[in-house]
Amino acid sequence: WDGDLFRECSLKELGLVIQLDHQTKCPLPQNCNGKFCILDSTGIHDVNVLFCGCLNANPQYIQLLRRSLYPATLAQGKIKTVAMFHYLEQLHLLTLTTKASAYDFYLAIAKTTDNMGL
Repeated sequence: WDGDLFRECSLKELGLVIQLDHQTKCPLPQNCNGKFCILDSTGIHDVNVLFCGCLNANPQYIQLLRRSLYPATLAQGKIKTVAMFHYLEQLHLLTLTTKASAYDFYLAIAKTTDNMGL
């Protein structure tokens, strides 16, 4: 809401922060530093992610897997895109029952996020 009307915005713009490996605030959070996307059956979402940076913290990929997030892409050695487990399960069912490819499924989800291609 911008005072006059509702406008589209990302979960990141709304201030959502996903803290990994802690039930409460981490004393040594590590920001993902940049764009971080989650592929979900409801769309493609830009979010803020904070990894646990404590001394005995699990590796980042383990922190993600514990939250049902499967690391999908890397850039400069950092995880940039993850897929929700239920997104992957939906893709698996689709490939078992149709001739659609993973790319076709991704395009359909991308259209759910932004059907205008903007």
